[in-house]
Amino acid sequence: MSGEQPIVLVAMGGHAFMQPGEAGTIEDHERNAERIAGLLMTLVERDYQLLITHGNGPQVGHLLIQQESRPSPSTCSWP
Repeated sequence: MSGEQPIVLVAMGGHAFMQPGEAGTIEDHERNAERIAGLLMTLVERDYQLLITHGNGPQVGHLLIQQESRPSPSTCSWP
């Protein structure tokens, strides 16, 4: 394994594209995406292999809250 490029796993979810205090506008997302891309390029320049996956948040967190708030286990709160 010596001499192989190290692999970095990066999970990118909705929270990655918003900073505290931001409204979550497309401009916020684009600005944060540009910043993230610059950070990821630092890893590429250092000869890392990147594995980028979706991080699932906040969508999965919202679904969990929705499911946990249902009246009973037999009641489905899906649309």
